[in-house]
Amino acid sequence: MWKGVTEKKAISSIEYNHTFRTQYFNCIMNALQTKPTNTTNTPRLTPIEQPSGLKLKLAYYFTKSKLGKTITPLKVTYARVPAALSIVQAFQKTTNALTLDPELALIIKSFVATQNGCSFCIDIAKAEAYEKEFMTERYDELMNFETSNQFSDKEKAALSYVSEVNTTKNATNDTFNRLKKYFTDEQIVEITILNAMENYYNYVNIPLGIESDDLCSIAQ
Repeated sequence: MWKGVTEKKAISSIEYNHTFRTQYFNCIMNALQTKPTNTTNTPRLTPIEQPSGLKLKLAYYFTKSKLGKTITPLKVTYARVPAALSIVQAFQKTTNALTLDPELALIIKSFVATQNGCSFCIDIAKAEAYEKEFMTERYDELMNFETSNQFSDKEKAALSYVSEVNTTKNATNDTFNRLKKYFTDEQIVEITILNAMENYYNYVNIPLGIESDDLCSIAQ
């Protein structure tokens, strides 16, 4: 008797999670297709074109050399609060030390940015994918990852976890156990940290009106 009840609850939970995720993704896609409040496509704070201080000047130079232009977050955010550059540097150092597959790490970051609607982060992630010769068509399937044949079961487990954490700020035991089938404890922590780091970038860029720098066009 109890086994049957447990099975019914499990099936009901799966159906609910799938329905909820589908509805949530539809809302996200509708939001991305709707013009934002900042309809001028310019930041809410004027970009600083001529930075002061050697550290900022070097940051402007190196980003332009690497990406083809000085990125807007640097000119809007970090030019005003240079100390916050240490956050970016720490995040980059952490990312470089991950044991996760680099392509999966980038997919996770792009997925979170898409969920949150950060057009700058979506653009820079896809530009990086072009640079590293990853399969860029997969990025167009991110919001339908569960049903897409572009992603492995392992990747789907990671994206399902990130999606749930990013949406509810937690994860069910079923979602967490699904993740544990494919990843070590260390990698689970890495995935969790990746999600948190990407949210930092998104929640700085979006309210400041920092949108896509069209880096994909440069990368191609």
